Parts: sequence; structure tokens; C-alpha cells
Amino acid sequence: MNYVAYLLIQFLESNTRVNVTVEKQVFKINEKIYVLLSELGMDEFTVLELRDAYLSHNPDQVCKIEARKFVYRQITKLQQKGLLQKQEGSTTRNATYIKTELFIESTIIPLSSVGAQTIPDEVHKGSDVGTVVSFLQAELQQYQVDLSSSIAESEEYQRLHEKLPDLKPQLEIYFMQARERCSRLLGQVTAIETILTDYQRGQG
Repeated sequence: MNYVAYLLIQFLESNTRVNVTVEKQVFKINEKIYVLLSELGMDEFTVLELRDAYLSHNPDQVCKIEARKFVYRQITKLQQKGLLQKQEGSTTRNATYIKTELFIESTIIPLSSVGAQTIPDEVHKGSDVGTVVSFLQAELQQYQVDLSSSIAESEEYQRLHEKLPDLKPQLEIYFMQARERCSRLLGQVTAIETILTDYQRGQG
């Protein structure tokens, strides 16, 4: 069993220890993607369309290749959360993504790309148990999706490492970086689960 597979098993095992019921789901998404999907109302788009919109609203980003990678990673995360649905096109590049009912019915919170988070005032005050639980659940969901994405990314680098020997040095660097993210995210998942469990026990 490789290290990535071990992380995934540990994550799945730890995830079964927490069972939270939330009346209305809360999701955090990248703040720049939030602007495009929520504030500007992009309901249906291709990867390239979202990339172009991202570039037009972020003039400091000039590399189309890196912008496409960023947008595609964000779309993948939203798919995994059930917030976007993929509709196959005539080619892979023409595949369309649309918002799901879950996206429309949920509370969407922008997550700053530099780590600052938009947190409801009630969480700071501690006056609303449901709000605290909802916030922690949103944190947990975000870390779970990020962990899953990082594991898939690591596995892809491993696969390409075998297929593309000329790129091995660079792929090894990417793999190590992804593996480090997996370790960090696993720790964050465990931390949120611990806080959530202790908080619920204290409220019981």
C-alpha cells in the first residue's frame, strides 16, 4: 500500500466518526470563483468560458495555461461537492458545467485565496449552536474535498511518472508537494472532527 492510499484509508475511517445533521448546507468556495458563479450569475459554462471570465476579472493573472489549471481544479472540487453537474459535449473541451439544485438551495460562502475567511458574526458570538455546527461542517467539507483532490492529484503524478520518463524529475517534485498537502489536509480534517465532536458533546 502506497502512502497516498494510506492517507485515503485514514481519512475515510476518521470521517465515519462524525455524523452531523445540518438543516441547510453551507459550502465554502474560492472567492474568485464565487464572484463569477454567485455575484455575476454564471449558471452554465465550459472550462474555457469560465477561464476567460476569470482572466477578465483578474487582470493580474496573465497566463492562460495556469488560469485554466486553476479553473479546472475549482470546477472539479465543486463537482465533488455536488454543486456542479457535467454535461458531455461533442468533445472534451465542449463539456458544459451547470449549477445543481444543491448549489441553488445551499448557503455559499466565499473563501479567500490568501486564507482569510468570511465568518458569520454568530460564530464569533457563540450564541447560535446551529451556526457553529454549520460553520464547522462547512470547514470539514472543504477539507474533505481538498484532501480527495490532493490524493487524486498525487495518484495522477504517480501514473505519469511511469508513462513519461523524460518528465520524472519535475513529476517527482509535483508528487512530493501533493503528498505534503495530503498530510496537512488530513491533519486539518482530524482537527475539525475533534472540535466538532467535543462541541457537540458539550452541547448534549
